[in-house]
Amino acid sequence: CEQIKTANDRDNCISNFASRTGDGSLCKKIVNIGQRDGCYMNTARNNPSLCNEVSNSFMKQDCLRNIGR
Repeated sequence: CEQIKTANDRDNCISNFASRTGDGSLCKKIVNIGQRDGCYMNTARNNPSLCNEVSNSFMKQDCLRNIGR
């Protein structure tokens, strides 16, 4: 993913890889804030503390609600 020149395509690659592997630490490499928040939400099922990394307050609440189920 790191070799991809276009930021949006690179962010997509990192987000997809993080979701597949469940590695939320990769999400911090994503430039687009909305996409980064989505990445944290998708990987929080493996590490609930990642919900705290979500910057959008509504998405953070959804994240916390989803892992509580």
